[in-house]
Amino acid sequence: MCLTVLDRKNRVYLLHKEVKEMTPRKKPSFQKFCLIFLLVTPFLCQGQTVVKDTIYLIFEKNNGTFSEALGKKFINKNGINFNLINRTPLVHKESFSRDTLSLDDIKKFAITEEKDIGKKVKNWRLRYNKIQREKLESKYDEYYVPVSNRNFMFQTYLIEKISNEKVVVYEVQFRNEGVIH
Repeated sequence: MCLTVLDRKNRVYLLHKEVKEMTPRKKPSFQKFCLIFLLVTPFLCQGQTVVKDTIYLIFEKNNGTFSEALGKKFINKNGINFNLINRTPLVHKESFSRDTLSLDDIKKFAITEEKDIGKKVKNWRLRYNKIQREKLESKYDEYYVPVSNRNFMFQTYLIEKISNEKVVVYEVQFRNEGVIH
């Protein structure tokens, strides 16, 4: 059995009854403090949830009327790469999903024209900025972080026609987004 005792200098000691000696009480170690801090912090912080918009794009093969690099599909170490007609580079990585569907199933999807991606980016930023302004008005310690990576804004799918009856829907990302130049 141990008793806690204070001396004249307000130091804390544990008095062991059977040993009858005073030993200083150990202070919690810095490692224990850091461990507890790291375990508790994620529960105290609120994650920022930003909803991605889903866009479906059509892949058109180059029929010779455009530059040689446009409307092309090729494979490299990053995955299956697509260069769309209006110069939008996309990549389908191995870990991404893809599905083969009938041509009739494509009517369920809201197809986005490649030229309308800029408008969708602008609309997404307006919506995101509104969310950020509301947070700033409610909490002064948060601040606005501009978003320029379209992969953060959109869940993107590319539809490629492989026959008169079948299409492949690839989950893709915009290539070279977030790269520092």
